[in-house]
Amino acid sequence: MKKTIFIICLAFLINVSQAQNVNITNANFLNALISAGVDINHDSIIQTSEALAVSSLSIGSMSISNLTGIEAFTNLTSLACPINSLTTVDLSKNILLQYLDIGGNSSLANLDLSKNDSLKSLDIIFTGLTTIDLSHNLLLESLSCSGTIYGSLTLNNKLTSLDVSKNILLNSLSAEMNPHLPKICVNADQLANKVSSWSKDSICVWTTTCVSPPPPPVTSIPEIGNPKTSAKIIRCFDILGKEIDVNNSSYKGIIIYLYSDGSTKKVLKME
Repeated sequence: MKKTIFIICLAFLINVSQAQNVNITNANFLNALISAGVDINHDSIIQTSEALAVSSLSIGSMSISNLTGIEAFTNLTSLACPINSLTTVDLSKNILLQYLDIGGNSSLANLDLSKNDSLKSLDIIFTGLTTIDLSHNLLLESLSCSGTIYGSLTLNNKLTSLDVSKNILLNSLSAEMNPHLPKICVNADQLANKVSSWSKDSICVWTTTCVSPPPPPVTSIPEIGNPKTSAKIIRCFDILGKEIDVNNSSYKGIIIYLYSDGSTKKVLKME
């Protein structure tokens, strides 16, 4: 009887222990985490508690082909994983992410950032991406999506379309060395006040007329950021990025409020 109870308890402890470990399938990713000091107890296994303790991670040039396990790093605000062998990556659980450098992953063909609405800086230099949806990243301030020079080699980027018209806080854009990118969609305010300091190829043009599929019917408008009680509204924009009067009580439609603490909130005003 005692032996049976002991076996049951041992099995339970093993299951609990396994549940507390992060499932990392790529050996190079594991080694990179260990080298970065994430493995605090030096057991060559990453526990969930160790992952949760990490807010910034730099694992570039480590021949990583799979980032399975990154979803456990839910407190991550900065991730630099350039010059690896990534083909896809799931960052949907890393909702606090503000800085992402995933450049130099030439086989990266898809990048979904729809859950990363805290993102402020994005580097996708020399990847396999042909397009990227930034419509959910309303806090984005800096975007690097150019090609690069490596020794005597010219490594062009592969973008064929780019729309930053919804990124009303964008202040820095580098989009050179995209030979297949004919135009970049911007909003009227960006065209008038910002593009002169941004960079692109001479064959590429700025445009405010971008064809996109019609949006689905609006049923609810999510809040973006969590403005503090003391935060004040300092600017307002419509969905196209055009600034509107904060005191305009007659405006109807989607309004994006920019607060004094840097957060934003999107609301639907019907009356």
